[in-house]
Amino acid sequence: MAYTRNESYYILDADREACLYPGLNEGVRIEEMIADLEAARQGDIPFDAEKYSNTIRE
Repeated sequence: MAYTRNESYYILDADREACLYPGLNEGVRIEEMIADLEAARQGDIPFDAEKYSNTIRE
């Protein structure tokens, strides 16, 4: 994953299933993401964050 700036994350407390979403995946179509967010907000679908976001699990 290429970074454009230096960043630090301090996780103080999290469940074992927790993850971090540091930015969007390359090639994400913003219009599609917004449509999925809106559909999820209305309860039509669950939002698939990993489809659009980088995901770090430890």
